[in-house]
Amino acid sequence: KYLFNRRRSDVEVDAIMRDTEPPSSARSTQSNHSLSSILATPRSLISAQEERWKAARAAKENLYAEFSGSLQRGDLLQLSRTQLRRRLQELGSAVTEGEGCLHSTLVETVLL
Repeated sequence: KYLFNRRRSDVEVDAIMRDTEPPSSARSTQSNHSLSSILATPRSLISAQEERWKAARAAKENLYAEFSGSLQRGDLLQLSRTQLRRRLQELGSAVTEGEGCLHSTLVETVLL
């Protein structure tokens, strides 16, 4: 009964205090929404956001698969810093190699 942030009419407040239902004429259209529809909305928003994140991750992985083995500077510049550091590790460098380096420096290191 307290889920909605809105002003309640005196009739509704009295009914809540008595723990009874107010007359239907005193109810607003907002109070007709079911609890399940209120709770389903955030889940659908979260689900949609997760789908966008999955799509973005897949796009990054496709980009990495396409350009990580390239020896062209322009191709490697399209990769993120994390992907360039991952490529360095695949080539046998230390885990900390490339920390704090500029993006262009990481590209040069991968090319070497």
